[in-house]
Formats: sequence, structure tokens, C-alpha cells
Amino acid sequence: MLEVKYPFLFQFLTGYFSSADLDNLNDQEVVKRFFSENPFDIINQTQKELNIIIEDTSILAEIGIEANKYFKNDDETISWVKSIAQSFTNELS
Repeated sequence: MLEVKYPFLFQFLTGYFSSADLDNLNDQEVVKRFFSENPFDIINQTQKELNIIIEDTSILAEIGIEANKYFKNDDETISWVKSIAQSFTNELS
């Protein structure tokens, strides 16, 4: 469902976070890499979806799976998504 409802976010999570541990990258480094490899319109659409996903609790369980991360509960997932959204804001400023 994540892939259908939030295609840009899906591509970001699967394309950048799923192998981040193998590359020894922290979350901020993953975001920096994403910014360096994508045009603004893709970055902008992904950021929009990041901001929307926080309110879509039906999709939260999929985020950990697609990003290859373990979250104890929805609150932890939301906190992580908010930190990624903040990293986007920081990169854009």
C-alpha cells in the first residue's frame, strides 16, 4: 500500500534506507545522498509525502519494513519520520 499511496516516499525508503547499514550511513547522510542524486521536483514530492505520512497511521508498519529499520511502536516510527522530515528541511535551508 505504501508504494501505491506514496510512490516517492516508497522509492526513497527502499532505494536509500534499505542498504544504509551496509554503507555505514546514518540517517542524515542518507538524506544528503538522496539530495545529491535527485532533482528538486523529486525531493519536493518526497518531502510532501513525508509530511503527510505522519498522519496516516494505517501505513506506519510498512515504513520500517521498506526502510529496513525496526521500530517498537507507531510513536517511534512517527518520531523517526519526523526526524527525516526535519533533515529534509535542514538540507533545503
